[in-house]
Amino acid sequence: MTKNTIKMKRIISILVILTLAFSSCVKDDVVPDKPEQGSVVLNEIMAKDPVTDLDWIELYNTSDSEVDISGYMLNDKADPNGGFVIPNGTTIAAYGFYVVEQPELTIAISSGGEDVSLGNAEGNVIDYIAVPASLADGTTFGRATDGEEPWVNGMPATKGATNAAVDTTVPTLTLDYNVAPAADSEVQVELTYATTATVTEARIYYGLGDSPAYNKDNKIKGEDDASFTQTGVTITMLDATSGDNLSVAGEKVSFYVRLALDNGYEYYFDKDGKRIADDTSTADDDTDSDTFKADPTQWNTYTAIAGGVSAPIISEMVFSATPTKGFEAVDLTYSADINIVEARIYFGYGDTPEYIKENRVKGEDEASFTQTSVTIPLSNLDVEDADGNIIGNSSDGAKISFYVRIALENGNEYYYDKDGNIILDDTSIDTDDGDSDDFKADPSLWNTYTPKNPVSVTAFNFPDNPTSTQDINVVIEYSGDEEIVEARIYYALGDTPEYIKDNRVKGEDDASFTQTGVTINMKDLDVVDADGNSVGTTSDSGKKVSFYLRIATATSEYYYDKDGSLYVDDTLADGATDESDDFKEDPALWNVYNVQ
Repeated sequence: MTKNTIKMKRIISILVILTLAFSSCVKDDVVPDKPEQGSVVLNEIMAKDPVTDLDWIELYNTSDSEVDISGYMLNDKADPNGGFVIPNGTTIAAYGFYVVEQPELTIAISSGGEDVSLGNAEGNVIDYIAVPASLADGTTFGRATDGEEPWVNGMPATKGATNAAVDTTVPTLTLDYNVAPAADSEVQVELTYATTATVTEARIYYGLGDSPAYNKDNKIKGEDDASFTQTGVTITMLDATSGDNLSVAGEKVSFYVRLALDNGYEYYFDKDGKRIADDTSTADDDTDSDTFKADPTQWNTYTAIAGGVSAPIISEMVFSATPTKGFEAVDLTYSADINIVEARIYFGYGDTPEYIKENRVKGEDEASFTQTSVTIPLSNLDVEDADGNIIGNSSDGAKISFYVRIALENGNEYYYDKDGNIILDDTSIDTDDGDSDDFKADPSLWNTYTPKNPVSVTAFNFPDNPTSTQDINVVIEYSGDEEIVEARIYYALGDTPEYIKDNRVKGEDDASFTQTGVTINMKDLDVVDADGNSVGTTSDSGKKVSFYLRIATATSEYYYDKDGSLYVDDTLADGATDESDDFKEDPALWNVYNVQ
Protein backbone atom coordinates (compact mmCIF):
# COMPACT_ATOMS: atom_id res chain seq x y z
CA MET A 1 0.00 0.00 0.00
CA THR A 2 3.04 2.31 0.20
CA LYS A 3 3.37 4.81 -2.62
CA ASN A 4 7.06 4.26 -3.25
CA THR A 5 7.39 6.65 -6.17
CA ILE A 6 6.19 9.69 -4.25
CA LYS A 7 8.73 11.73 -2.34
CA MET A 8 8.05 11.93 1.38
CA LYS A 9 8.85 14.75 3.74
CA ARG A 10 11.21 15.07 6.62
CA ILE A 11 11.80 18.42 8.29
CA ILE A 12 15.37 18.41 9.51
CA SER A 13 15.94 21.96 10.74
CA ILE A 14 14.67 25.49 10.62
CA LEU A 15 17.15 28.00 11.91
CA VAL A 16 15.85 31.41 10.90
CA ILE A 17 12.37 31.70 9.37
CA LEU A 18 11.22 34.83 7.60
CA THR A 19 7.50 34.87 8.29
CA LEU A 20 6.41 35.61 4.73
CA ALA A 21 8.15 32.43 3.54
CA PHE A 22 6.78 30.23 6.31
CA SER A 23 3.78 27.88 6.09
CA SER A 24 1.89 25.84 8.69
CA CYS A 25 3.55 22.77 10.21
CA VAL A 26 0.23 21.27 11.26
CA LYS A 27 -1.57 19.05 8.80
CA ASP A 28 -5.30 19.65 8.20
CA ASP A 29 -5.34 23.09 9.86
CA VAL A 30 -6.81 25.92 7.81
CA VAL A 31 -4.20 28.66 7.96
CA PRO A 32 -5.86 32.06 8.37
CA ASP A 33 -4.80 35.24 6.67
CA LYS A 34 -2.34 37.16 8.82
CA PRO A 35 -4.62 39.11 11.17
CA GLU A 36 -4.52 42.83 11.69
CA GLN A 37 -2.45 42.87 14.85
CA GLY A 38 -3.51 44.57 18.02
CA SER A 39 -1.10 46.30 20.35
CA VAL A 40 -0.44 42.96 22.10
CA VAL A 41 1.27 40.28 20.01
CA LEU A 42 2.86 36.85 20.29
CA ASN A 43 6.56 37.46 20.90
CA GLU A 44 8.45 34.30 21.94
CA ILE A 45 7.46 30.61 22.17
CA MET A 46 9.14 27.68 23.88
CA ALA A 47 8.12 24.17 22.86
CA LYS A 48 9.35 21.61 25.42
CA ASP A 49 12.03 23.31 27.45
CA PRO A 50 14.84 20.68 27.65
CA VAL A 51 15.33 21.33 31.38
CA THR A 52 11.75 21.65 32.66
CA ASP A 53 9.97 19.91 29.75
CA LEU A 54 7.42 22.74 29.95
CA ASP A 55 6.01 24.93 27.19
CA TRP A 56 5.65 28.68 27.59
CA ILE A 57 4.39 31.62 25.55
CA GLU A 58 5.43 35.25 25.82
CA LEU A 59 3.26 38.21 24.77
CA TYR A 60 4.56 41.74 24.15
CA ASN A 61 2.76 45.07 24.38
CA THR A 62 3.89 47.19 21.43
CA SER A 63 2.09 50.31 22.69
CA ASP A 64 3.02 53.09 25.12
CA SER A 65 -0.01 52.35 27.34
CA GLU A 66 -0.92 49.55 29.72
CA VAL A 67 -3.29 46.98 28.18
CA ASP A 68 -5.83 44.83 30.03
CA ILE A 69 -5.67 41.31 28.52
CA SER A 70 -8.27 39.69 30.78
CA GLY A 71 -10.05 36.94 28.85
CA TYR A 72 -7.57 36.91 25.95
CA MET A 73 -7.10 33.42 24.51
CA LEU A 74 -4.05 31.36 23.49
CA ASN A 75 -4.45 28.16 21.51
CA ASP A 76 -2.31 25.53 19.79
CA LYS A 77 -4.23 25.92 16.55
CA ALA A 78 -5.24 28.69 14.18
CA ASP A 79 -8.47 29.43 16.09
CA PRO A 80 -7.92 30.80 19.62
CA ASN A 81 -11.37 29.77 20.82
CA GLY A 82 -11.32 26.79 23.16
CA GLY A 83 -7.74 27.41 24.25
CA PHE A 84 -6.17 28.83 27.41
CA VAL A 85 -8.02 31.88 28.77
CA ILE A 86 -5.85 34.55 30.42
CA PRO A 87 -7.14 35.21 33.96
CA ASN A 88 -9.19 38.27 34.82
CA GLY A 89 -7.19 41.22 36.12
CA THR A 90 -4.15 40.53 33.93
CA THR A 91 -2.47 43.57 32.39
CA ILE A 92 0.71 44.23 30.40
CA ALA A 93 2.65 47.41 31.02
CA ALA A 94 3.61 49.66 28.15
CA TYR A 95 6.34 47.89 26.13
CA GLY A 96 6.11 45.08 28.68
CA PHE A 97 5.86 41.31 28.63
CA TYR A 98 3.43 38.65 29.86
CA VAL A 99 4.55 35.00 30.12
CA VAL A 100 2.34 32.00 30.82
CA GLU A 101 3.95 28.61 31.41
CA GLN A 102 2.70 25.07 31.90
CA PRO A 103 1.03 23.77 33.97
CA GLU A 104 -0.93 27.05 34.18
CA LEU A 105 -0.79 27.11 30.38
CA THR A 106 -3.29 24.38 29.56
CA ILE A 107 -2.30 23.90 25.92
CA ALA A 108 0.74 21.97 24.68
CA ILE A 109 2.89 23.11 21.77
CA SER A 110 4.14 20.18 19.75
CA SER A 111 7.92 19.98 19.52
CA GLY A 112 7.36 18.87 15.92
CA GLY A 113 5.71 22.18 15.01
CA GLU A 114 2.28 23.62 15.66
CA ASP A 115 0.07 26.64 14.98
CA VAL A 116 -0.25 29.14 17.84
CA SER A 117 -2.88 31.87 17.91
CA LEU A 118 -3.73 34.80 20.16
CA GLY A 119 -7.31 36.04 20.39
CA ASN A 120 -9.01 38.87 22.22
CA ALA A 121 -11.75 38.33 24.78
CA GLU A 122 -14.32 38.10 21.97
CA GLY A 123 -12.40 35.23 20.38
CA ASN A 124 -11.18 37.20 17.36
CA VAL A 125 -7.67 36.38 16.12
CA ILE A 126 -5.27 39.24 16.77
CA ASP A 127 -2.03 37.36 16.11
CA TYR A 128 -1.08 34.01 14.65
CA ILE A 129 2.12 32.15 13.79
CA ALA A 130 3.02 28.68 12.55
CA VAL A 131 5.71 27.46 14.96
CA PRO A 132 8.39 25.26 13.35
CA ALA A 133 9.94 22.13 14.83
CA SER A 134 11.79 22.87 18.05
CA LEU A 135 15.58 22.49 18.01
CA ALA A 136 15.24 21.04 21.55
CA ASP A 137 18.44 22.74 22.69
CA GLY A 138 17.05 25.38 25.03
CA THR A 139 16.48 27.93 22.26
CA THR A 140 13.10 29.35 21.31
CA PHE A 141 11.07 30.60 18.37
CA GLY A 142 10.67 34.35 18.63
CA ARG A 143 10.72 37.71 16.94
CA ALA A 144 14.18 38.99 16.05
CA THR A 145 13.09 42.35 17.51
CA ASP A 146 10.30 42.58 20.07
CA GLY A 147 6.96 42.98 18.31
CA GLU A 148 8.43 43.02 14.79
CA GLU A 149 9.19 40.67 11.89
CA PRO A 150 10.94 38.39 11.17
CA TRP A 151 10.52 35.40 13.47
CA VAL A 152 13.64 33.38 14.26
CA ASN A 153 14.03 29.74 15.33
CA GLY A 154 17.03 28.96 17.51
CA MET A 155 16.96 32.19 19.52
CA PRO A 156 18.51 32.32 23.00
CA ALA A 157 15.61 32.06 25.46
CA THR A 158 14.72 35.47 26.95
CA LYS A 159 11.54 34.68 28.87
CA GLY A 160 9.91 37.90 30.06
CA ALA A 161 12.71 40.07 28.69
CA THR A 162 13.82 41.77 25.48
CA ASN A 163 14.56 39.30 22.69
CA ALA A 164 18.18 38.85 21.65
CA ALA A 165 19.27 40.62 18.49
CA VAL A 166 19.73 38.26 15.51
CA ASP A 167 21.65 38.68 12.27
CA THR A 168 19.03 38.04 9.56
CA THR A 169 21.67 37.59 6.86
CA VAL A 170 22.30 34.18 8.41
CA PRO A 171 20.30 31.80 6.19
CA THR A 172 17.36 29.63 7.02
CA LEU A 173 17.28 26.00 6.03
CA THR A 174 14.33 23.64 5.87
CA LEU A 175 15.36 20.21 4.59
CA ASP A 176 12.75 17.73 3.34
CA TYR A 177 13.49 14.26 1.97
CA ASN A 178 12.49 10.62 2.19
CA VAL A 179 14.59 8.86 4.85
CA ALA A 180 13.61 5.41 3.56
CA PRO A 181 12.92 5.56 -0.18
CA ALA A 182 12.18 2.56 -2.36
CA ALA A 183 15.26 1.12 -4.05
CA ASP A 184 15.95 2.56 -7.51
CA SER A 185 13.46 5.39 -6.98
CA GLU A 186 14.21 9.05 -7.51
CA VAL A 187 15.11 10.75 -4.23
CA GLN A 188 14.62 14.48 -4.08
CA VAL A 189 15.76 16.82 -1.34
CA GLU A 190 13.72 20.00 -1.01
CA LEU A 191 15.66 22.96 0.34
CA THR A 192 13.86 26.04 1.57
CA TYR A 193 15.95 28.95 2.74
CA ALA A 194 15.67 32.66 3.44
CA THR A 195 18.25 35.35 4.08
CA THR A 196 18.60 39.05 3.50
CA ALA A 197 21.85 38.26 1.65
CA THR A 198 21.95 36.70 -1.83
CA VAL A 199 22.34 32.91 -2.12
CA THR A 200 24.95 32.18 -4.80
CA GLU A 201 25.20 28.40 -4.26
CA ALA A 202 23.02 25.65 -2.83
CA ARG A 203 24.80 22.30 -3.07
CA ILE A 204 24.69 18.82 -1.61
CA TYR A 205 27.83 16.83 -0.83
CA TYR A 206 27.42 13.10 -0.27
CA GLY A 207 29.20 9.89 0.70
CA LEU A 208 28.17 6.27 0.28
CA GLY A 209 28.21 3.15 2.42
CA ASP A 210 28.85 2.47 6.08
CA SER A 211 32.13 4.40 6.09
CA PRO A 212 31.41 7.51 3.98
CA ALA A 213 34.06 10.16 3.48
CA TYR A 214 34.11 13.70 2.18
CA ASN A 215 34.99 13.92 -1.51
CA LYS A 216 34.76 17.35 -3.09
CA ASP A 217 33.79 15.72 -6.40
CA ASN A 218 30.72 14.03 -4.87
CA LYS A 219 28.55 17.10 -5.13
CA ILE A 220 25.25 18.03 -6.72
CA LYS A 221 24.87 21.67 -7.76
CA GLY A 222 21.41 22.91 -6.98
CA GLU A 223 22.11 26.25 -8.61
CA ASP A 224 22.37 24.41 -11.93
CA ASP A 225 18.71 23.38 -11.59
CA ALA A 226 15.88 25.36 -13.17
CA SER A 227 14.09 25.32 -9.79
CA PHE A 228 16.90 27.29 -8.11
CA THR A 229 15.61 30.55 -6.59
CA GLN A 230 16.46 32.81 -3.71
CA THR A 231 13.92 30.95 -1.56
CA GLY A 232 14.64 27.34 -2.41
CA VAL A 233 15.59 24.54 -4.77
CA THR A 234 14.79 20.84 -5.23
CA ILE A 235 17.88 18.69 -5.71
CA THR A 236 17.62 15.17 -7.18
CA MET A 237 20.09 12.78 -5.59
CA LEU A 238 22.09 11.49 -8.59
CA ASP A 239 25.57 10.02 -8.72
CA ALA A 240 27.94 12.82 -9.75
CA THR A 241 29.75 10.52 -12.22
CA SER A 242 27.18 8.08 -13.62
CA GLY A 243 24.01 10.11 -13.17
CA ASP A 244 22.25 7.07 -11.63
CA ASN A 245 19.78 7.40 -8.78
CA LEU A 246 21.41 7.30 -5.35
CA SER A 247 18.92 4.77 -4.03
CA VAL A 248 20.53 1.34 -4.11
CA ALA A 249 18.82 -1.22 -1.85
CA GLY A 250 20.59 -1.43 1.51
CA GLU A 251 23.18 1.25 0.74
CA LYS A 252 23.33 4.16 3.15
CA VAL A 253 23.67 7.62 1.64
CA SER A 254 25.10 10.36 3.87
CA PHE A 255 24.91 14.00 2.80
CA TYR A 256 24.95 17.61 3.91
CA VAL A 257 23.93 20.97 2.45
CA ARG A 258 26.22 23.91 1.80
CA LEU A 259 24.81 27.36 1.19
CA ALA A 260 27.09 30.13 -0.07
CA LEU A 261 26.20 33.83 0.14
CA ASP A 262 27.39 36.87 -1.75
CA ASN A 263 29.00 38.23 1.43
CA GLY A 264 31.68 35.54 1.20
CA TYR A 265 30.30 33.21 3.86
CA GLU A 266 29.48 29.54 3.43
CA TYR A 267 27.18 27.68 5.80
CA TYR A 268 27.06 23.94 6.44
CA PHE A 269 24.12 22.30 8.24
CA ASP A 270 24.36 19.12 10.28
CA LYS A 271 21.68 16.47 10.83
CA ASP A 272 20.41 18.23 13.97
CA GLY A 273 20.06 21.57 12.25
CA LYS A 274 23.17 23.10 13.77
CA ARG A 275 24.88 25.64 11.54
CA ILE A 276 28.62 25.72 10.83
CA ALA A 277 30.00 28.91 9.26
CA ASP A 278 33.06 29.06 6.99
CA ASP A 279 34.55 32.47 6.22
CA THR A 280 35.91 31.74 2.74
CA SER A 281 37.30 35.25 2.37
CA THR A 282 40.44 34.00 4.10
CA ALA A 283 43.06 31.77 2.50
CA ASP A 284 42.51 28.82 4.83
CA ASP A 285 39.31 26.93 5.38
CA ASP A 286 37.58 27.43 8.68
CA THR A 287 38.58 24.74 11.20
CA ASP A 288 34.98 24.06 12.23
CA SER A 289 33.86 23.35 8.67
CA ASP A 290 36.88 21.10 8.06
CA THR A 291 36.01 19.13 11.19
CA PHE A 292 32.39 18.88 10.10
CA LYS A 293 33.23 17.64 6.59
CA ALA A 294 35.53 15.02 8.08
CA ASP A 295 32.79 13.65 10.40
CA PRO A 296 29.94 12.03 8.39
CA THR A 297 28.24 10.97 11.63
CA GLN A 298 26.97 14.58 11.69
CA TRP A 299 25.45 14.38 8.21
CA ASN A 300 21.91 13.51 7.13
CA THR A 301 21.35 9.92 5.98
CA TYR A 302 18.90 7.69 4.17
CA THR A 303 18.91 4.04 3.14
CA ALA A 304 16.83 2.70 0.27
CA ILE A 305 14.63 -0.33 0.96
CA ALA A 306 13.94 -3.04 -1.60
CA GLY A 307 10.25 -2.84 -2.38
CA GLY A 308 9.80 0.27 -0.26
CA VAL A 309 8.65 0.77 3.33
CA SER A 310 5.88 -1.53 4.51
CA ALA A 311 3.02 -0.35 6.66
CA PRO A 312 3.58 -0.72 10.40
CA ILE A 313 2.08 -3.91 11.82
CA ILE A 314 -0.18 -3.59 14.86
CA SER A 315 0.20 -7.04 16.34
CA GLU A 316 -2.04 -6.34 19.30
CA MET A 317 -4.68 -3.73 20.13
CA VAL A 318 -6.15 -4.27 23.58
CA PHE A 319 -9.11 -2.35 24.97
CA SER A 320 -12.32 -3.11 26.81
CA ALA A 321 -15.65 -2.90 25.00
CA THR A 322 -17.14 -1.85 28.35
CA PRO A 323 -14.38 -0.04 30.26
CA THR A 324 -15.03 1.51 33.63
CA LYS A 325 -15.62 5.25 33.47
CA GLY A 326 -12.37 7.07 34.16
CA PHE A 327 -10.20 4.04 33.40
CA GLU A 328 -10.43 3.81 29.59
CA ALA A 329 -7.19 2.94 27.79
CA VAL A 330 -5.89 1.29 24.62
CA ASP A 331 -2.77 -0.87 24.66
CA LEU A 332 -0.91 -1.06 21.32
CA THR A 333 1.92 -3.38 20.25
CA TYR A 334 3.44 -2.69 16.85
CA SER A 335 6.51 -2.92 14.62
CA ALA A 336 7.78 -0.97 11.62
CA ASP A 337 10.62 -0.93 9.07
CA ILE A 338 11.73 2.57 10.15
CA ASN A 339 11.21 4.80 13.16
CA ILE A 340 7.70 5.50 14.35
CA VAL A 341 7.34 9.19 15.19
CA GLU A 342 3.65 9.21 16.14
CA ALA A 343 1.13 6.77 17.56
CA ARG A 344 -2.13 8.60 18.13
CA ILE A 345 -5.80 7.92 18.71
CA TYR A 346 -8.57 10.06 17.24
CA PHE A 347 -12.00 9.63 18.77
CA GLY A 348 -15.62 10.54 18.15
CA TYR A 349 -18.47 10.87 20.61
CA GLY A 350 -22.00 9.53 20.89
CA ASP A 351 -24.27 7.76 18.46
CA THR A 352 -23.39 10.07 15.54
CA PRO A 353 -19.61 10.48 15.91
CA GLU A 354 -17.56 12.57 13.51
CA TYR A 355 -13.92 13.32 12.88
CA ILE A 356 -12.76 16.46 14.69
CA LYS A 357 -9.00 16.96 14.58
CA GLU A 358 -8.77 18.25 18.16
CA ASN A 359 -10.35 15.08 19.58
CA ARG A 360 -7.08 13.17 19.74
CA VAL A 361 -4.63 11.67 22.23
CA LYS A 362 -0.90 11.73 21.48
CA GLY A 363 0.57 8.40 22.48
CA GLU A 364 4.06 9.69 21.84
CA ASP A 365 3.58 12.06 24.78
CA GLU A 366 3.30 9.05 27.10
CA ALA A 367 6.29 7.70 29.05
CA SER A 368 5.29 4.23 27.82
CA PHE A 369 5.81 5.19 24.16
CA THR A 370 8.51 3.07 22.50
CA GLN A 371 9.24 1.76 19.02
CA THR A 372 7.34 -1.41 19.93
CA SER A 373 4.39 -0.37 22.10
CA VAL A 374 2.43 2.30 23.95
CA THR A 375 -0.53 2.49 26.31
CA ILE A 376 -2.78 5.42 25.47
CA PRO A 377 -5.21 6.61 28.19
CA LEU A 378 -8.59 7.82 26.93
CA SER A 379 -10.20 8.81 30.22
CA ASN A 380 -11.72 12.16 31.17
CA LEU A 381 -10.97 13.92 27.88
CA ASP A 382 -13.00 16.91 26.75
CA VAL A 383 -14.82 16.33 23.47
CA GLU A 384 -15.11 19.22 21.01
CA ASP A 385 -17.48 19.85 18.12
CA ALA A 386 -16.46 21.37 14.80
CA ASP A 387 -16.73 24.89 16.30
CA GLY A 388 -14.46 24.09 19.23
CA ASN A 389 -17.28 23.92 21.77
CA ILE A 390 -17.07 21.28 24.53
CA ILE A 391 -19.96 18.88 24.00
CA GLY A 392 -19.06 16.11 26.42
CA ASN A 393 -16.41 14.06 28.14
CA SER A 394 -14.92 10.75 27.05
CA SER A 395 -15.81 9.24 30.44
CA ASP A 396 -19.40 10.44 30.78
CA GLY A 397 -20.86 7.17 29.50
CA ALA A 398 -21.49 7.99 25.83
CA LYS A 399 -20.30 5.59 23.15
CA ILE A 400 -16.77 6.36 21.99
CA SER A 401 -15.63 5.54 18.45
CA PHE A 402 -11.90 5.69 17.74
CA TYR A 403 -9.10 4.77 15.36
CA VAL A 404 -5.31 4.57 15.54
CA ARG A 405 -2.95 6.58 13.35
CA ILE A 406 0.74 5.67 13.17
CA ALA A 407 3.19 7.98 11.40
CA LEU A 408 6.70 7.06 10.23
CA GLU A 409 9.75 9.29 9.94
CA ASN A 410 9.49 9.28 6.14
CA GLY A 411 6.17 11.14 6.37
CA ASN A 412 3.81 8.23 5.73
CA GLU A 413 0.73 8.05 7.96
CA TYR A 414 -1.29 4.88 8.37
CA TYR A 415 -4.85 4.52 9.66
CA TYR A 416 -6.26 1.24 11.00
CA ASP A 417 -9.94 0.32 10.85
CA LYS A 418 -11.81 -1.99 13.23
CA ASP A 419 -11.07 -5.00 11.02
CA GLY A 420 -7.33 -4.30 10.84
CA ASN A 421 -7.38 -2.88 7.31
CA ILE A 422 -4.70 -0.24 6.69
CA ILE A 423 -5.24 3.07 4.91
CA LEU A 424 -2.19 5.05 3.73
CA ASP A 425 -2.01 8.84 3.72
CA ASP A 426 0.92 10.26 1.77
CA THR A 427 1.76 13.45 3.64
CA SER A 428 4.20 14.67 1.01
CA ILE A 429 1.27 16.45 -0.60
CA ASP A 430 -0.53 19.41 0.95
CA THR A 431 -3.93 17.75 1.19
CA ASP A 432 -4.96 14.43 2.69
CA ASP A 433 -5.03 11.29 0.64
CA GLY A 434 -8.55 10.56 -0.63
CA ASP A 435 -8.70 7.14 1.02
CA SER A 436 -7.86 8.55 4.45
CA ASP A 437 -10.41 11.33 4.03
CA ASP A 438 -13.06 8.72 3.25
CA PHE A 439 -12.00 6.67 6.26
CA LYS A 440 -12.10 9.60 8.68
CA ALA A 441 -15.56 10.51 7.37
CA ASP A 442 -16.97 7.02 8.05
CA PRO A 443 -16.96 6.24 11.81
CA SER A 444 -18.75 2.93 11.09
CA LEU A 445 -15.22 1.69 10.23
CA TRP A 446 -13.80 2.72 13.61
CA ASN A 447 -13.46 0.74 16.86
CA THR A 448 -16.06 1.42 19.56
CA TYR A 449 -16.60 1.05 23.29
CA THR A 450 -19.11 2.33 25.83
CA PRO A 451 -17.90 3.21 29.36
CA LYS A 452 -19.84 1.89 32.34
CA ASN A 453 -20.23 2.93 35.96
CA PRO A 454 -18.12 1.04 38.50
CA VAL A 455 -19.74 -0.93 41.30
CA SER A 456 -20.40 1.55 44.08
CA VAL A 457 -19.89 0.44 47.70
CA THR A 458 -22.38 2.41 49.79
CA ALA A 459 -21.65 0.73 53.14
CA PHE A 460 -18.68 -1.19 54.54
CA ASN A 461 -18.95 -1.78 58.28
CA PHE A 462 -16.96 -4.03 60.63
CA PRO A 463 -15.82 -4.07 64.28
CA ASP A 464 -12.49 -2.37 64.88
CA ASN A 465 -11.61 -4.36 68.03
CA PRO A 466 -13.49 -7.68 68.07
CA THR A 467 -12.82 -10.30 70.73
CA SER A 468 -11.39 -13.70 69.83
CA THR A 469 -14.75 -15.40 70.48
CA GLN A 470 -17.25 -13.09 68.75
CA ASP A 471 -18.43 -13.05 65.15
CA ILE A 472 -16.54 -10.60 62.98
CA ASN A 473 -19.24 -9.55 60.55
CA VAL A 474 -18.29 -7.28 57.66
CA VAL A 475 -21.53 -5.75 56.37
CA ILE A 476 -21.28 -4.62 52.74
CA GLU A 477 -23.83 -2.77 50.62
CA TYR A 478 -23.24 -2.03 46.94
CA SER A 479 -24.89 -1.27 43.60
CA GLY A 480 -23.83 -1.63 39.99
CA ASP A 481 -25.03 -1.55 36.38
CA GLU A 482 -23.78 -5.09 35.70
CA GLU A 483 -24.54 -8.33 37.48
CA ILE A 484 -22.23 -8.79 40.47
CA VAL A 485 -20.73 -12.27 40.33
CA GLU A 486 -18.25 -12.04 43.22
CA ALA A 487 -17.90 -10.18 46.51
CA ARG A 488 -14.80 -11.44 48.32
CA ILE A 489 -12.53 -10.45 51.14
CA TYR A 490 -8.78 -11.07 51.03
CA TYR A 491 -6.90 -10.89 54.33
CA ALA A 492 -3.46 -11.11 55.93
CA LEU A 493 -2.13 -11.47 59.45
CA GLY A 494 0.44 -9.57 61.54
CA ASP A 495 2.54 -6.42 61.30
CA THR A 496 4.03 -7.29 57.88
CA PRO A 497 0.99 -8.52 55.96
CA GLU A 498 1.22 -9.72 52.39
CA TYR A 499 -1.18 -10.83 49.70
CA ILE A 500 -1.64 -14.63 49.54
CA LYS A 501 -4.33 -15.70 47.10
CA ASP A 502 -5.60 -18.53 49.34
CA ASN A 503 -6.32 -16.16 52.23
CA ARG A 504 -9.83 -15.22 51.08
CA VAL A 505 -13.47 -15.70 51.95
CA LYS A 506 -16.11 -15.88 49.22
CA GLY A 507 -19.10 -13.73 50.05
CA GLU A 508 -21.05 -15.16 47.14
CA ASP A 509 -20.99 -18.51 49.00
CA ASP A 510 -23.02 -16.90 51.79
CA ALA A 511 -26.82 -17.10 51.88
CA SER A 512 -26.96 -13.34 52.44
CA PHE A 513 -25.30 -12.61 49.07
CA THR A 514 -27.53 -10.51 46.79
CA GLN A 515 -27.10 -7.93 44.06
CA THR A 516 -27.30 -5.20 46.70
CA GLY A 517 -25.21 -6.56 49.55
CA VAL A 518 -23.70 -9.35 51.62
CA THR A 519 -22.54 -9.95 55.20
CA ILE A 520 -19.24 -11.83 55.45
CA ASN A 521 -18.21 -13.35 58.78
CA MET A 522 -14.42 -13.32 59.21
CA LYS A 523 -14.39 -15.31 62.44
CA ASP A 524 -11.87 -18.18 62.73
CA LEU A 525 -10.63 -18.11 59.12
CA ASP A 526 -7.36 -19.99 58.57
CA VAL A 527 -4.38 -17.91 57.46
CA VAL A 528 -1.55 -19.50 55.43
CA ASP A 529 1.85 -18.29 54.29
CA ALA A 530 3.26 -18.35 50.74
CA ASP A 531 4.14 -22.05 51.15
CA GLY A 532 0.64 -22.97 52.29
CA ASN A 533 1.62 -23.46 55.94
CA SER A 534 -0.88 -22.37 58.60
CA VAL A 535 0.22 -19.26 60.55
CA GLY A 536 -2.94 -18.63 62.59
CA THR A 537 -6.53 -17.48 62.23
CA THR A 538 -8.37 -14.20 61.79
CA SER A 539 -9.63 -14.49 65.40
CA ASP A 540 -6.31 -15.03 67.21
CA SER A 541 -6.13 -12.81 70.27
CA GLY A 542 -3.64 -9.94 69.98
CA LYS A 543 -3.33 -10.20 66.19
CA LYS A 544 -3.73 -7.41 63.63
CA VAL A 545 -5.79 -8.46 60.61
CA SER A 546 -5.46 -6.49 57.34
CA PHE A 547 -8.06 -7.05 54.64
CA TYR A 548 -9.72 -5.60 51.53
CA LEU A 549 -12.88 -6.07 49.48
CA ARG A 550 -12.94 -7.18 45.85
CA ILE A 551 -16.18 -7.08 43.86
CA ALA A 552 -16.27 -8.57 40.36
CA THR A 553 -18.64 -8.40 37.41
CA ALA A 554 -18.30 -10.42 34.22
CA THR A 555 -16.05 -7.73 32.73
CA SER A 556 -14.25 -6.01 35.61
CA GLU A 557 -12.86 -6.40 39.11
CA TYR A 558 -13.02 -3.58 41.65
CA TYR A 559 -10.77 -3.18 44.69
CA TYR A 560 -11.54 -0.72 47.49
CA ASP A 561 -8.98 0.70 49.90
CA LYS A 562 -9.52 1.76 53.53
CA ASP A 563 -10.54 5.27 52.42
CA GLY A 564 -13.00 4.03 49.81
CA SER A 565 -10.78 4.80 46.81
CA LEU A 566 -11.27 2.54 43.79
CA TYR A 567 -8.69 0.39 41.93
CA VAL A 568 -9.79 -1.20 38.67
CA ASP A 569 -8.87 -4.31 36.72
CA ASP A 570 -10.59 -4.30 33.32
CA THR A 571 -8.34 -7.00 31.84
CA LEU A 572 -11.15 -9.53 32.26
CA ALA A 573 -12.68 -7.86 29.21
CA ASP A 574 -9.32 -7.67 27.42
CA GLY A 575 -8.91 -4.14 28.70
CA ALA A 576 -5.65 -2.27 29.11
CA THR A 577 -6.25 -1.16 32.73
CA ASP A 578 -5.06 -3.24 35.69
CA GLU A 579 -4.32 -1.42 38.95
CA SER A 580 -4.88 -4.49 41.12
CA ASP A 581 -1.27 -5.69 41.34
CA ASP A 582 0.03 -2.46 42.86
CA PHE A 583 -2.93 -2.34 45.26
CA LYS A 584 -2.46 -5.93 46.44
CA GLU A 585 1.25 -5.29 47.06
CA ASP A 586 0.53 -2.33 49.38
CA PRO A 587 -1.27 -3.54 52.55
CA ALA A 588 -0.97 -0.01 53.97
CA LEU A 589 -4.05 0.70 51.81
CA TRP A 590 -6.09 -2.12 53.33
CA ASN A 591 -8.59 -2.07 56.20
CA VAL A 592 -7.46 -3.25 59.67
CA TYR A 593 -9.01 -4.66 62.83
CA ASN A 594 -7.25 -5.79 66.00
CA VAL A 595 -8.40 -8.91 67.85
CA GLN A 596 -8.71 -8.43 71.62
